[in-house]
Amino acid sequence: MTAYQSLIAEVVARATGSYPDEALMPGPVLRAETPSWRKRQFRLALRRAQFGRCAICGGNMKRGKVHSIDHVVPQSRGGRDVGNLVLAHRPCNEAKANREPTGCELIWLAAVNARLEIAL
Repeated sequence: MTAYQSLIAEVVARATGSYPDEALMPGPVLRAETPSWRKRQFRLALRRAQFGRCAICGGNMKRGKVHSIDHVVPQSRGGRDVGNLVLAHRPCNEAKANREPTGCELIWLAAVNARLEIAL
């Protein structure tokens, strides 16, 4: 298995919740009772990790514009932990709905998670 294939396997395992290896267990989950200041910190960290770009269309995430946190693997399909979250324009996120992620979205998620780990 190449390094690229193992990276994709790890991202898919984390996002879908199927963990063949104990080392791939999920991280923390953002819950409704998480304080709002902590959620704002997380949004800011995502924005920096994504260089201010929408994870779906690649467009600029301008300040003051409406954006939302997207689950790359939909919650209904098992994507529930923090490592599955990216920022997206709200219209892009709503258009994506409940579909499976593309390979590009999984690579973007891996890159964002790598930058978040470096930053935190």
